[in-house]
Amino acid sequence: MVRANRPRVLIVEDELLIAQDLQTMLEDNGYEVAGIARDFGQVKKAIQNGHVDVAVVDVQLRRGPDGVAVAQWLRQEYDIPSLFVSGRIGDAVVTQALAARPIGFVDKPYSETWLIGPLHAATGMQSEGLSI
Repeated sequence: MVRANRPRVLIVEDELLIAQDLQTMLEDNGYEVAGIARDFGQVKKAIQNGHVDVAVVDVQLRRGPDGVAVAQWLRQEYDIPSLFVSGRIGDAVVTQALAARPIGFVDKPYSETWLIGPLHAATGMQSEGLSI
């Protein structure tokens, strides 16, 4: 059964197996996946194809701008917040990423709780009309 008004999440991840696992995890927790984008060009296409509430963004992407630049663009152009995921989240990345006003940072490999908790908080605030 599909729930109405499920929060829509864009996955920005260049490793397909990780993206598919993330999609399953999100859908199992009541989210609708708006798309999987492997690079900035695919992010632009996904945004044009429909509404996105929040993005889960890998910090390091193989092609084009890195995930931090993608998240900054999403925030500046569409006010879409991002949750950063990466195997390498250091102080320099956090400092650079703060310009995107992220909802958080999660180290890979991540547990479902670490990932879903910040998303629930952010989308809950959005549904209440609060800015994040």
